[in-house]
Order: sequence, then structure tokens, then C-alpha cells
Amino acid sequence: MIQDHELQIRPIAKGDLHRLWELAYKEEAPEWKKWDAPYYEHKRITWETYYRKRAEIIGCVNNWVIEVEGGIYYDSIRMGLLREEWEDMLREQI
Repeated sequence: MIQDHELQIRPIAKGDLHRLWELAYKEEAPEWKKWDAPYYEHKRITWETYYRKRAEIIGCVNNWVIEVEGGIYYDSIRMGLLREEWEDMLREQI
């Protein structure tokens, strides 16, 4: 975990799951997708499907949540999710 005043970057916890699902997968065409990489296809998934994958999500070292002032937000650009991709790990090995 990394913390600086009201900003905290930490592994995803069970209590984060529903909010992250709402922001990332609840809608067919979420607002944030307008600024996301165009080569990543977005697919809406149900809460039940997302929750079944919780063991892969909670505490994963490659996915952390950005929390500001105690909440995970999208409005006012106060939401985030950090992800380390295999390209990043490969680069470190070279």
C-alpha cells in the first residue's frame, strides 16, 4: 500500500468489488471507455459473473485500486485502477 494524504494506492479488497464492477462492467458503453485504449474491447458482464472471479481479483499483485478521500470514484476523474501487464514484467527482465 502507498499513501500520501488523501490518496491511497492499494491492492483490491473484497469491499471494493461491487464499486469496481459498477464502474468497469455494469454498462455496455461506460463514459471512461471514450479515453481508453481503442485496441481493448470492452464487454459488459453481470455482477454474478464478476463476483465469481473474486479470487483472481482480490489482493492480486498486478491490479491495485486508486482511492481518493476514502472512495473509489469515476466522476471528477477520481477513480483509478492500476494494472501491470506482461509487457511491463518482460521489460524488467531484459
